[in-house]
Amino acid sequence: MSAAMNLEWLDAPADEVLAGIANAERGERPAWVPTWRQMVVHVNNCLMLWYLAIASVAMGVRIDTVQDNRILPKDIRDIVILAGILLVWILASVWLERWSRRPLSDRIRVQHGRASLTALANGFEPKATMRIPFRSLITAGARRAFPRFVGSSGTEFGNLSRNRPHAESWHYMRVKCPVALPHLILDSTATAAVSKHLPVSIARGQLLSLEGDFDDWFRVYAPEDYETDALELLTPDVMTVLTDHASGYSVEMIDDSIVFFSPGHDDFSSREVWMRMAAVLSRVLPPLLANARVYRDDRIPAQVMSRAEISWRAALEDAEEIVVQPARIDERGRRLRVRDRRSGIWALFGFLGWIAALAVLYVVPGIFAMAGLLSIVDGH
Repeated sequence: MSAAMNLEWLDAPADEVLAGIANAERGERPAWVPTWRQMVVHVNNCLMLWYLAIASVAMGVRIDTVQDNRILPKDIRDIVILAGILLVWILASVWLERWSRRPLSDRIRVQHGRASLTALANGFEPKATMRIPFRSLITAGARRAFPRFVGSSGTEFGNLSRNRPHAESWHYMRVKCPVALPHLILDSTATAAVSKHLPVSIARGQLLSLEGDFDDWFRVYAPEDYETDALELLTPDVMTVLTDHASGYSVEMIDDSIVFFSPGHDDFSSREVWMRMAAVLSRVLPPLLANARVYRDDRIPAQVMSRAEISWRAALEDAEEIVVQPARIDERGRRLRVRDRRSGIWALFGFLGWIAALAVLYVVPGIFAMAGLLSIVDGH
C-alpha cells in the first residue's frame, strides 16, 4: 500500500459497487460469520424455550402439588391458551428463520463491497479466516478475522473477533518483518489496549522510560536486559513518527511480526480508516524497518554479518533484496514475561463458564420444560 492509494471505490455510486462485486466474485461475507438476523433467531429460540419451561413448570406445580394431581377445567383452559401462544410463536419463528436466510441488504453489500474493492485496487486480497496465522497478544485463543485483507508481502489488516460473546474485538494491521525482533510492546496511552482491554498483566520490571515526552504517548515494555536493544529499534525518528501517525494504535513486535492494533472493529469502507493505515505504512514503517534490518542480537554468537557490514549493505540501492541468514533472538528476548488469563487454569475457568452459560440458556430450560410436561401428563 503506497501513500498514493486508489480510493475511488469508497465514493463510487452504489450500483457500480454492486456490479464491481459481481465482477470480482471476491469479498463476499463467509457463511461462518453470523448476521444480526441470525443473532435475532438465536435470541428468539432461547426465549421460546424459556417460555415453554416456565409455562410447563407453573402448570405442573399447580396440578401436581396444589391440586393433588387433579386436572380441573380451568387448567384445560390455561393449557389451551398457553399452547396457542406457543403455536403462534413457533409459526413466527419459522418465518423468522426464513427471514434470516434472505440475502444481505444492498446497503450492507455496498459497505462490504467498498472495502473489498478498495483493497483489491491496492493489491490486497479479501481472505477471511477462522484462525489467524500469526502470534500476538490479540490472537491468543480462538480468533476469526472478517474482513481480512492480505497483501503479497505479508502485510495484512482487518477485524478480529473471538468465538465467544462479550470477548474483546480488535482492528489490526500486521507487517512481516525481514528479521526476527525481540518481544516489545508499546501500549498506547490513548486507548490503553493492553492494560485495560486485554486480560493480561506484564511484569512491571520490564517497563521502560524513553526520552522526551514519548512516555506520554506509549508505555514501552521490553524483556529484561533488552533495554539497549529496544533503543536501537525505537530511535528518535521512529518515536517521532509513532507519536505523529500511530498514537491511536498499540504496537507489538514479536518474532517476525510488527502488529498495530486498537480495540473495536474498524469500518473499512471509510476513507479515514484507509488514510490512517496509509500513514502508518508510508511514514512509520520505513524508519522502523530500516532499524530492524540492521539489528542483531549480540547474545547470539556467529551471526553471519557484523553490524557495520549490515549497515553498509543496507545502504545499497537494492539492500532489501540482499539475502542474509535470518537474525535470531536469544531465548531471554523472545518473549516478555506476561501473565495471560486466557491460558492455563484461567482458560479452563473461561471454558467452564462458557459451558455453564450455554447450559443456562438451553439445557436448564429444556430440563424444566420436560419436568413440567411430565407433571401435567401425570395429572388426572
